[in-house]
Amino acid sequence: MTKNPGDQHAFSKTKTVPGEAMPAVAPSGFGWIFALAILTGAFLLFQVQPLICKFILPWFGGGPAVWTTCMLFFQTFLFAGYAYAHFTARVLNPRMQGILHIALIAAAILCLPILPSAAWRPTAAGDPVWRILILLCSCVGLPYLVLASTGPLVQSWYAQAFPGRSPYRLYALSNLGSLVALVSYPFIFEPNWTLKTQSTAWSLVFGVYATFCGACAVWVITHRPPARTVDTLESNGFNEGTPSWLRRLSWVALPAVASLMLLAATNHVCSDVAPMPFLWVVPLALYLLTFVIAFDHERWYLPKLFAILTLITILGPSLFSSFSLEIPGLESSLAGEIVLIFTTLFLVAMVCHGELVLRRPGSKHLTEFYLSISAGGALGGVFVSLVAPHIFTSYFEWPIALAVGLIIASWILIRRLNSKKLRLIGAGLAVVCSALVVSMNTEQDRPIARARNFYGVTEVFENRNPSEPEHSNTSLVVEGVNHGRQLLDPAKRQLPLAYYGPETGVGRAFAYLSKRDQPLRIGVVGMGIGTLATYAKPGDLLKFYEINPDVLRFAEKNFTYLKDCKGQLEIVMGDARLSLEREDSNQFDILVLDAFSGHSVPTHLLTRESVEIYLRHLKPDGILAFHVTNTFLELTPIVVRLADEFGLRAGMVETKLDRAQFKWRTVYVLVSREASLYQSVETDPLKSAESRAPLWTDGFNDLFSVLAQGRD
Repeated sequence: MTKNPGDQHAFSKTKTVPGEAMPAVAPSGFGWIFALAILTGAFLLFQVQPLICKFILPWFGGGPAVWTTCMLFFQTFLFAGYAYAHFTARVLNPRMQGILHIALIAAAILCLPILPSAAWRPTAAGDPVWRILILLCSCVGLPYLVLASTGPLVQSWYAQAFPGRSPYRLYALSNLGSLVALVSYPFIFEPNWTLKTQSTAWSLVFGVYATFCGACAVWVITHRPPARTVDTLESNGFNEGTPSWLRRLSWVALPAVASLMLLAATNHVCSDVAPMPFLWVVPLALYLLTFVIAFDHERWYLPKLFAILTLITILGPSLFSSFSLEIPGLESSLAGEIVLIFTTLFLVAMVCHGELVLRRPGSKHLTEFYLSISAGGALGGVFVSLVAPHIFTSYFEWPIALAVGLIIASWILIRRLNSKKLRLIGAGLAVVCSALVVSMNTEQDRPIARARNFYGVTEVFENRNPSEPEHSNTSLVVEGVNHGRQLLDPAKRQLPLAYYGPETGVGRAFAYLSKRDQPLRIGVVGMGIGTLATYAKPGDLLKFYEINPDVLRFAEKNFTYLKDCKGQLEIVMGDARLSLEREDSNQFDILVLDAFSGHSVPTHLLTRESVEIYLRHLKPDGILAFHVTNTFLELTPIVVRLADEFGLRAGMVETKLDRAQFKWRTVYVLVSREASLYQSVETDPLKSAESRAPLWTDGFNDLFSVLAQGRD
């Protein structure tokens, strides 16, 4: 019976080539040092990802593309770390490997702490992908490179120190450390520690890692290089000899598909809820869990079972949708949809990584194997972050990932068929089913205009009603959320619809301000189609702050609110908070914060530091109008807590849905020092003591808690 190289207890014998000395073998207890170096390195490697991404998220609009861009950086530098480990193991002798790695660890320590300075914040609007990548390279590049190289490099040293043991179990340990880091972040570190404290703790643990990894390097430096050996780990039936190019190609292709599914699923979920660490780390944790399961032992991966489950999970929702049916408890709720997406991710990744393990080589090709895996992961990241936004006008990578996952699962079953005819039939069915999956997971509604950029997908829909032409209208949809609607009838196109009617909180606030016998200065964060321009009168100044250039382009081309504005109109492109920071006080009578109704909530606009900026631009008797209507998040308690922090009053105005009049349900929180506002405007008084919400700051905010409240 052939031994499995993934089994720690299935040690093969090492045959020494005649005429060469026996290698120095480390004491058995010293193996724990190698294990701890890999474990702490993997923990730090994945703990830094949500930490640094959350820190820079406010600087670049707060959208999910920030996370996928960061993932591109991390995957690319993981590949760079694996490449460093592979080529140093091939080119340098063990002594030089140890010396070089100690020098790199020392240089990485000099780069601490890792948090970037405020000088990296963008100063102009535009696609920030390359700025984010350069920022990350400057701040965490070298420490991350060192950590990324730990797994394959220390495993190669382990193979030298313990010639009779398989190093592959340490790869499962590495992924376990990564998994612990990811799972602990949203539940332990994020809700209890500020970002600065997290950064300090990370730096201290890096010192512990440096001690363990340095000890491994010292052992390699101070002991003789091992003798040239014939590695019988390759004599296991499916890993004999030099791997073929087809097998090497699978080492890249399978991880690339798993990476594509990971990032596509993350984009899909975050664009529907919010770019929050919890929704970043759960899919990444599931992705890593498949590595742990697959590489721990071959027996955990059952190809036929996982392939069948994958087909059911991918095909089931598509077939139900094609017959206009619903899966009870799944597609009827946000939680059910997220569970379905994450289950699909887990199964596709499990199939890819399980098949990858079946094709792994002996330890002679270990570093090349890991280098190929990291290359595949990086390719998936490049496609989702750099290629897809430029070739697709929607999140088309999600149906592509589903289709490819279906084809791989089908291929696993088809290759086990004995009949060539049955294989051809199976292949044909797989192609047809993959086309069905792509079709059913692609938006069926046809907009008159659509564009995709770093900030998401923006669409314009025209809804003509021949029987009631006065109800024909045009609407703007960003990331699946309606951001404004305008009637096509010229006599009615100046009516404020959707979230902005006279009965809403912002409408009542403008009615209150209209009693002032002076021109108004109006600021609006988040332009939409410019509906609030209807409230500007001659002599008023209206200043919109908008980060998405596609929104401005469509608002000017497909709608007339901006064109028909009676006041003086100014539009400032770029992140509103950064723009307000740079400007002198605008002395606004009202500043409307209208950036929270979408799925991707910019938390940096709801912190103590942001309110300080708003108040600097507000007159003493001015109004902050927070539009907090949101399907999935309950943001009212956060706003009330912020008002209390600055000694301001807060009142809520809530209106109900009226589809016939194109009026949506709205929730506004009006914040001001003026008691007369709340006497004139009918509001529900709010107190922070009733909400028990924490004070959000730039260093501490937790969307997970408000997500739970919002789903009651």
